[in-house]
Amino acid sequence: GTQHIYRTVFNKYILPRFGDCKMRAIRVSALQEFFQSFSDMSNTYPVVAKSIFNGIFLTACADRILDKNPIAFIKHTHYEKDKKEKRALTLDERSRIVELCTSDDGALFIAMLYFLGLRRGEAAGLQWGDIDWQKGVANIKRTIDARSGNAPSTPKTKSSVRTVPIPQPLMAMLAKQRGMPDVYILHTDGNKPYTDSRRGRLWQKYIVEKCNMPDLTPHHLRHNYITLCWEAGIDVYATARFVGHSSVTTTLAIYTHLSKEREEESIRAVQRIFEF
Repeated sequence: GTQHIYRTVFNKYILPRFGDCKMRAIRVSALQEFFQSFSDMSNTYPVVAKSIFNGIFLTACADRILDKNPIAFIKHTHYEKDKKEKRALTLDERSRIVELCTSDDGALFIAMLYFLGLRRGEAAGLQWGDIDWQKGVANIKRTIDARSGNAPSTPKTKSSVRTVPIPQPLMAMLAKQRGMPDVYILHTDGNKPYTDSRRGRLWQKYIVEKCNMPDLTPHHLRHNYITLCWEAGIDVYATARFVGHSSVTTTLAIYTHLSKEREEESIRAVQRIFEF
């Protein structure tokens, strides 16, 4: 996946713009303008482009082609994006999703995201052999990455390889569809894991159309899972393990934010007590 994005940035963006330029002719102003062209795109692109340029220019400096690395003078390559708010689901939204999942076996992908707090690729990578029916847990061992041709791969970080408890509603859904150990839970007729586009269509069908919640994204379900753990009083370190955060700081930041929200709600509640 990393190689793919580097090749894409190099071949699609850097070569067409600077491929015929002599290194000494590349000005800082031209580089700054180049990076500005990424302002409406994912920050991954300028970050990768900066890394590529830095490697090229450092080598040029070592070979005495250049005296200084022009990338060192580039001030900004990251841009603020309009992001959908990270929030937990409302009680009504939770109720609608649970009702959907428990009444429609075709919503298994949605149920795996909701009840396990998985990333989309992790849900697609689960096989029946990853389910420990005795202990009631799912062993997250692989992910499906569209950038790697939908091939299974190990999760990016060690913490992403983990064990997640399976709630009873999801366990009941899985039991009805149980297959052979080496078969993907979400698979095509040829036992190929669901592609990203297939997962997108399922999301559109069940969340957008059936549940009428077009503003939600799969990450909202993951954030909601963390919120539910917090509401249940589950230790932040345990929650971090369940969701596969590489650093407990990420989970702790969410816990702190939720605690602050509840504190503000409590303040308003006390104020209302004394209203006349």
